[in-house]
Amino acid sequence: MRTIVQILIVVIAIIAWLLFPSKQYSPTIKGRALGTTYTIKIAHVISKAKLVEIRETVRKELEDINNKMSTYLSDSELSKFNQLHSIEPFPISQKTLQVIIEAQTVSQASNGAFDITVGPLVNLWGFGPQKIKNNPSAQKIKDMLQQVGYQKLTVDPQSKTLKKAHPDLYVDLSAIAKGFAVDAVCDCLRNAGMQNYMVEIGGEIRASAFKKDKTPWIIGIESPQPGKRSVQKAVTLKGMAIATSGNYRNFRYDAKTKKRLSHTISPQTGRPISHNLASVSVISSTCMHADAMATALMVLGEKRGFELAQSLKLACYFIVHEKPGNYKILQTDAFKKLQMK
Repeated sequence: MRTIVQILIVVIAIIAWLLFPSKQYSPTIKGRALGTTYTIKIAHVISKAKLVEIRETVRKELEDINNKMSTYLSDSELSKFNQLHSIEPFPISQKTLQVIIEAQTVSQASNGAFDITVGPLVNLWGFGPQKIKNNPSAQKIKDMLQQVGYQKLTVDPQSKTLKKAHPDLYVDLSAIAKGFAVDAVCDCLRNAGMQNYMVEIGGEIRASAFKKDKTPWIIGIESPQPGKRSVQKAVTLKGMAIATSGNYRNFRYDAKTKKRLSHTISPQTGRPISHNLASVSVISSTCMHADAMATALMVLGEKRGFELAQSLKLACYFIVHEKPGNYKILQTDAFKKLQMK
């Protein structure tokens, strides 16, 4: 009798599963990739099987991007290029090619403020894998600048190759790869039939036009207040992406002057940026463009950065230090117009 009851329970469970497949409303997928965390919110009622499928597709996509663009994996596509101390053409994948073409475009638009070859200078100042106690000498900075410059990198879209003008040229895509990854995950979601979603990787975000209930996604721009996390400005994202660059979280103290040194290094001077811009957020149609442009504007500072953003009609939100605890807000015309819609 007990065996019959157990069989009946199993049969009923199978019938229930077939007639009423398990569903979740607005599932959230979380994980780690590209040296940071990611969160994906899907505003759909989907089966657990579909959720598992999407989670695996996203995992494979992010793993593929990391295997191509990481500078921490010695056998990644980008690391192999960096290890090649030669000026011969080097074949690359379509994905890496796409990211580097966009990076070079932003470099030209910002007159070199954004530069994917600045990595050696970042490492020189102790913001790379190895930490330092003393700042580099002026001569070391001058010598390192000789092998830095986006103009020293030639991209050939036809042959899908990269070529160095200096054999020690080093490319680092960390200021644009997360944005590209956000866009790539969005493509995965759309290919899976998802229309309502929000993707965040390491603070860079892209969202669909609406949630399932036709309300827009509301994203918070973080306040640069030290020691706490709070929202400075809430913005609506309707089929757009937002990326923020700031100097209030990642820094180190100068051993001699005790002053803070920003992790953002100017490709022109070879030194940490030194101005009053605390952070800048850029809204764009792609997260890759927003990611790179936010870095460029952060390098330029509040005055030159705001002027460039206005001239390029970028939707940007600047938070500027005035005095301890006080900030000035600058919004481009495009940002104001976008938030009024």
